[in-house]
Amino acid sequence: MDSTTQPMQFLQYRTPKLIYPEDVRRMRSLLAAAGYMAFELDLERLWDEFSQANSFRGK
Repeated sequence: MDSTTQPMQFLQYRTPKLIYPEDVRRMRSLLAAAGYMAFELDLERLWDEFSQANSFRGK
């Protein structure tokens, strides 16, 4: 397929709605203070995994 015959499409970016916005912001600020940069979605996924691991351990 020739790329000149196909019109270019653009995706509109929308900010995702976070489940734990305050916790994610705190984690992001702590990581930034330590010199690490992370996306909010990655931090929310990590927060979910951390919370799930703690619930399995009974904390």
